[in-house]
Amino acid sequence: MRSFTRTTAKMAIAVFMTFIAIFGVSKSASAATGVDGFPILHASTGDGAHKCHIIGGAYDQGIGKYVDAIVCADLSPYLLGGPNGDDVYGEADVEAYCQVEGTTTTVQCANIVATGELSAANGLRETYTWHCGHQYGACPTGRKVFGVGGDRMVNWIDHACGTNPDDISQMWGLVLAGTTIELPGSDDNMTLPSNFETGHYYVCY
Repeated sequence: MRSFTRTTAKMAIAVFMTFIAIFGVSKSASAATGVDGFPILHASTGDGAHKCHIIGGAYDQGIGKYVDAIVCADLSPYLLGGPNGDDVYGEADVEAYCQVEGTTTTVQCANIVATGELSAANGLRETYTWHCGHQYGACPTGRKVFGVGGDRMVNWIDHACGTNPDDISQMWGLVLAGTTIELPGSDDNMTLPSNFETGHYYVCY
């Protein structure tokens, strides 16, 4: 993974704050783990997983700074209500955006073609591709978040959640290889060479 700083002269606190700005802070997962050792995300306590990656960057002569192409994979459980108020929905989201290196400032990407996937241990696969730029219309100036898909686990108030490694409750979100972001100014294309994922989690009540 390419470093998110280009010089070692920056102060440590600036590096730390840049890391937080780019990579974000995940909501806490439960301290409990499932049978495979994967963390448990509880919908009832607002848990979630958020993980980001810099695909690459280039110098933008228009603004005189380096700009990074960044993708994030998210996995979030929700309570949907249901007959007993306990239906759980697991959803994967993808973020794709361009950001001035070393800052929290986003800039408008020239083009984005991003594909995300929601996967589960029982074989579930849902994918979605989102486009912007060129013939698709201008990309947003901020962080673009789009939903990949989700699955509803009816009445999933199961205190044994996390005990079955092949169950639908074991999920993970991915940004798929081939996702490409065209940077502004330089017009360089940054392509994700391999799948980038949240890691595996159990999605429970």
